[in-house]
Amino acid sequence: MAARRSAVGTLGWGVIAALGVSVLFAPILTYGWCADGVEDGTSTCGSSEHSIVGIPSSIWIWMGSMVAVVIVTAVLVKRRQQHDAR
Repeated sequence: MAARRSAVGTLGWGVIAALGVSVLFAPILTYGWCADGVEDGTSTCGSSEHSIVGIPSSIWIWMGSMVAVVIVTAVLVKRRQQHDAR
């Protein structure tokens, strides 16, 4: 029972880490800007994606950090199960 409980605890921390990564890096907000040019055709616009806390981000940064959390959590659960099996 202790092995199952410690693995579940590790998974719980993995879920908390995934939520934290999502708050920090999920591209939720999009900011846009435009600059009008004096001459025709010289105006320019742009946009950027940011997380809820304002960190500039992209879907790739978020997905990469989520993959890292999943891999680290899986390795820790596997190590915990092997350690508890001894």
